[in-house]
This record gives sequence, C-alpha cells and structure tokens, in this order.
Amino acid sequence: MAARKPRIGFIGIGAQKCASTWLHDVLVDHPELALPGHVKEVNYFSYNYDRGRQWYERRFDSAPDDALCGEISPSYLHTPGVVERVADYNPAMRMVMIARDPIARALSNHKHELRIGNIHGDDKSFEFGLDNNAAYVEQGLYAKHLGDWLVRFTAEQILVLKFDEVAVHPEKALVKVCEFLGVDAGYKSPHLETQSNVSYLNKSPAVAKTKNVLRSTLRSIGLGGLWQRLGDTGLREKYRKVNRVEPDEIIGAPQKETLAQLKEIFGPDLEKFEGMTGLSTTDWLQQ
Repeated sequence: MAARKPRIGFIGIGAQKCASTWLHDVLVDHPELALPGHVKEVNYFSYNYDRGRQWYERRFDSAPDDALCGEISPSYLHTPGVVERVADYNPAMRMVMIARDPIARALSNHKHELRIGNIHGDDKSFEFGLDNNAAYVEQGLYAKHLGDWLVRFTAEQILVLKFDEVAVHPEKALVKVCEFLGVDAGYKSPHLETQSNVSYLNKSPAVAKTKNVLRSTLRSIGLGGLWQRLGDTGLREKYRKVNRVEPDEIIGAPQKETLAQLKEIFGPDLEKFEGMTGLSTTDWLQQ
C-alpha cells in the first residue's frame, strides 16, 4: 500500500489548562497556517481516532494547498496511545507543548470542572476535586508524559514553553512558536493580549444552560449577529454580574497539608522536566 502524504504538520499537545486556547487563537489567523476555525480541540489522536484519517483531514478542507495545517488538542500530552498514533500518521510532525506550575494547573483544572458542572454536592473544595479526579495530578506530571513523546520523536520536533512566558511576554512566545514552525515570525496576532478561558462559576447552572441553548439556537439559524448585538447593548455584562461568581469564593484556599503533598509528588518530576527541556521551574511550587 502506497504511503500517503500527511495533511497535518503540527499539533499543540497540551498540557490542559496551560494556554492552549491562547495558542490556537494567536495562530488561527496567521496567513501561512491553517487551523480549524470553528473548533479548537479536534482530539483526533485521542478521543476521535476511530473516525478515521479522512474525517480528520476534512477538518482542513478549506486550507490553501501551501498552508501548514495544524491543530491544538491538549488531551494529546497524557492520553495513552496518542504518541504512537501521531508517529504513524506523520513521523515529521512538530509539537508545541506549554507547561505550567503543576499545582496552579491542578487548581485551574478544578475550577474548570466546577464551571462545566462535573462536580455536584456541597463540597466544592480543591481537596474534594483531587480525591474525585486523579487527572488533576496525572496531567501535571510533565516529564513522565514528555518522556513518552521523546521515545518516538526528536527533541528538535518538540517546542516546550512555560505558561509564565506566555502570560508575561506573549509576543516573544509567539515569535518562538512561529520560528519553530518555520513561518513568518513578524506576524502580529490581534489575539496576542487576549485572556482566554477566564475562570468563573455560575450561581445558577440552569440559567447558564438556558443562555447557552439560546445562543446556540440563534447561531444555528443564522442569527449569530443578533446575539452579538444583544451582548453589545450591555446585556452580556448584566448577565455576568447577576449569574457569575469568582471561583475562589466557592472553593476556598487549599489546605497547607494538600499543598505539601502535591509538592512531594510533583517535585521529582519537575527535576526530570528541567533536565529534559533546560527550562527552570524553581519559581513553581511556591504556593
């Protein structure tokens, strides 16, 4: 069977809650790149592999022939089997990884799970989230997962950035990504300073669900512009004031014992991560 030329040349592999939305947003309008504009996380190599290669590549049907195609799916870093699937699809694939203080990442993970309604009951504490979902810790073991990627790919094929750099110097971070991908590093993204996926909780999940259904319905019948105009009149801000609350008000501060245990877990992995990447993580785990 003749080998087929792979359509996709780069992927963002995570980690989750580590600026993957920012990465998608600053690359999606680059004239030399092609990313699926309607959805950020294709998750082909993780959750949708059974849909087949044709399904995957059809996400890029509108891409110019000379564009470098890619997508950002943070599930790729830690999901078993992904490394082998990516290597089989394109041995020359380039990967971008963004890592964050793993305790801060886990806490952000908890806030996200609360926001999307995956945690029920009166106990909304970080401790409950850790006990409920082992992925909070698993996804922050960067060296463990990066090591799997380095078995099948060279270090030159994987760009690793720190979340801190993206947050403080986003323009420099974007230059590094563009240079790594071999495209114009002088590109100025309109989304460079945009905060993506700001954490919040809904006071009433039912009200939030109704709002989302209404928005989706209007967009599905071609009235997305009407929804935007309604938001611009001030309704968006009024809704946020009425139905949103800061997560820390609900979660409370993590217990000192919890932080100490997490530092013991993540510390050895971060030492290995520094050796793999040359990045310093001495400012992490300081909570």
